Amino acid sequence: AIGDRGKNLPVFDHEDIGRCRFRHVAHDIRDQGITRARHIDNLKTDGVRVHETVLTFDDFRAADEVFLSGNLTKVTPVTAFDDRQYQVGPITRRARDLYWDWARSAA
Repeated sequence: AIGDRGKNLPVFDHEDIGRCRFRHVAHDIRDQGITRARHIDNLKTDGVRVHETVLTFDDFRAADEVFLSGNLTKVTPVTAFDDRQYQVGPITRRARDLYWDWARSAA
């Protein structure tokens, strides 16, 4: 990913990005996807602190876990960024489970 002049992470065309640090999720406010909104609502309802902000590369270097969300894949864990390695963490797994629970209940 190539950042903007302010060293912010770019807004992706087909995926939204979130990061988690100490079980607190931050989603980039510049992304306005439907699936992203569903994840935010699901996580908040589940008691996870979620806030929207402009995310920087340093946010991702400091993150405990990172995931992409989008209409095609719903939740995709990110396992590496620069030299930083991530495990698929509990928030990423929970976001995916909450989404599919919601999708099955809405059908």
